[in-house]
Amino acid sequence: MLTDPFDQQLADLLKAARPGPPPGWRSQALAALAGVRPRRHPNLLTYIIVAALILLLAAGLFAAVRHIFFVEGTLYFVEPVRPSADGAPDRRARVFSGELQWETDGPLVEHFRDISPDGEWVVFATETGTRPYDGGSELLISKLDGSEQINLSEIAGLSGINCRAKWSPDGTMIAFQHAEPLQGMFPCEAGWSVWLIRSDGSYARPLLSEGAPDHKHPTWSADGTRLLLQMGSNVPGEEGGMVATDIWGEDIEAVPNVGSDAAWSPDGSMIVSIQWEQSELDGKPGQWNQLLLTNADGSDPRVLVEQFVAKDDVRKHLDDEELPGADPVEVAQVSAGPMRPAWSPNGNQIAFVAALPFDPDGPYVDDQLEVWVYDLTTDELIQITDDDISQKSIIWK
Repeated sequence: MLTDPFDQQLADLLKAARPGPPPGWRSQALAALAGVRPRRHPNLLTYIIVAALILLLAAGLFAAVRHIFFVEGTLYFVEPVRPSADGAPDRRARVFSGELQWETDGPLVEHFRDISPDGEWVVFATETGTRPYDGGSELLISKLDGSEQINLSEIAGLSGINCRAKWSPDGTMIAFQHAEPLQGMFPCEAGWSVWLIRSDGSYARPLLSEGAPDHKHPTWSADGTRLLLQMGSNVPGEEGGMVATDIWGEDIEAVPNVGSDAAWSPDGSMIVSIQWEQSELDGKPGQWNQLLLTNADGSDPRVLVEQFVAKDDVRKHLDDEELPGADPVEVAQVSAGPMRPAWSPNGNQIAFVAALPFDPDGPYVDDQLEVWVYDLTTDELIQITDDDISQKSIIWK
């Protein structure tokens, strides 16, 4: 309440002059609301369309997540196709990507062994004689389609057998097996050693010092500072072992419980390898072939996949194929797998080749080999190929 009479009078005049609502505004508002048309509900077709769009969006999201976390990268391998009428070998490549789908990727060079980290180059060995290893094999690199070939053996002046090459993680060096075959001896009998060479063909040198035992199957650590090597023989029953060494061949340490074809996981925490064990099953002598996983120091060995191959089945298989039986290690002549393991880039899966199960009454063992993937996150075994073509040279980039 204003105390000054003049102020109070002025306030009363202003209040009286303020416009109010028009006459009948309440009745007009109610009439307008009554005239609003009722809202229509979507029909069944609208619901179906919306539901389909939501499902498509969810499927796309699932595929993207699955691609990132399940099948990161691309799995390459070469399938040797039967020689054509003119006797020339033909090879093709298949590519694994996305949700276990296959795509055509054009022909890769023959005998390709590894793909450079940038995905631009392949390294491979090509035979120079009329028979395998007759005149040795040269180490070459080229583009994926075989163009721009560079003969590393020629640049480095390397003779003999050169094979099983692996790029270093930074793409500057290549580790490979080298052998100088003796007169009348198969190169494997003459002895293998691991060499390093720069990707331009320079600075070729043996990894270990002169006089070191035979060693082979090099594989790089993810940081490129160390290599795994198999020492001695990988023939069951003969002494051998796995070591890890620096790139100068000086800091060498044994890694127990690791077999052949060993490879570090991308994070360096585990090693996958192939283990052979002579044994018996139901009174039948033979061999267990195992896909083995260990920690990086060889501890905590774990068998992921295994199969038993009986010697009698091997003899029967070789006889049926009119191939010479291989004594002393007949089982090793039928490489039914698992073998040639390769890690996925995210380290969650391991691809390998195997004839699972080996069929002694079936086609020759090479034609039974298929590509498989073992998922470490689910312990699921997935068959990737199913045909009568031998799968080779698995690479997962």
